[in-house]
Amino acid sequence: HSGSGGGTGRMGRESGEAAPRRGQRIVYCVSSEFALFSQFARKRKDSGKTMKQPLVQWIEDTHKRSDIEFPPVGAQVRVNYRIREGEKERVQAFEGLVIRRHDSPKHMGATFTVRKISQGFGVERIFPFQSPLIESIKVLRLGRVRRAKLYYLRKLRGKKARLREK
Repeated sequence: HSGSGGGTGRMGRESGEAAPRRGQRIVYCVSSEFALFSQFARKRKDSGKTMKQPLVQWIEDTHKRSDIEFPPVGAQVRVNYRIREGEKERVQAFEGLVIRRHDSPKHMGATFTVRKISQGFGVERIFPFQSPLIESIKVLRLGRVRRAKLYYLRKLRGKKARLREK
């Protein structure tokens, strides 16, 4: 696959390194014995729970955030997100309604989607909850909802797109 490797065709590998096998990827870390591991977690036969490899578990535990709260669906939030423009870094506020949460806040892949109307167009942005680029999440208002996903709000305009306050 020649089009996506930056032109070299070797996908960022040094000349002496072997290509990762299917279902595996190279991870550069302190200890070389953990350098190659499966990207999929194994399932334990007796309980059905997934076992994560110790290195992956350690990395997830050290990068988990406990300083911010996972916003509920239907909440009006202001997310302060750090943005790099060239060499400058600034904080941009994105204010809107949480229409979706994906995964539990305990997982590293947890995300939430915020929707706002900007100049007559609906704009949605997906934020990874555990991202170090999120500076703060402030809940401005809690809406009363009976759904886990508020996709129906995409079709509504104006006063019909409002939620009752909790």
